[in-house]
Amino acid sequence: MCKKFKIMILIDLNRIIFYRKPKEEQILTNRSLDFKIKFYDLFLRPGYKTFLRRLIEHPRGSFFVYTSIINKNLTPILFSILDEKSGLIDLRNKIGLFDQSYCPLMVENERLKDLKEEEWDTYRDLNLVFKSEVC
Repeated sequence: MCKKFKIMILIDLNRIIFYRKPKEEQILTNRSLDFKIKFYDLFLRPGYKTFLRRLIEHPRGSFFVYTSIINKNLTPILFSILDEKSGLIDLRNKIGLFDQSYCPLMVENERLKDLKEEEWDTYRDLNLVFKSEVC
């Protein structure tokens, strides 16, 4: 008989839930932006509400956002996505966060330092996630 273990669901927000367009990037679209955080325009993906609700409410899943965004910038984005208007406000307390503090600088990694474009470029290190107290 198969044991049913808990599943850790990790997703990045950018390009999965929304597209975060830097100010200097031009997009040719008739679609209006969904919201703006600092100097980024954010466009939500079609179907994001159903996608998030199904993942977050999965009976065996623990849902986490894993992003290179610093927590103080991540919070307003999450609150904009999971608001009363979206019907997802009830999910706010069901999400775990792995923010930029779980993303080391690429310059510190011997194998990745040549791939960096900016000094502050980071990478996601799953070992840091698995060593966290929630695992």
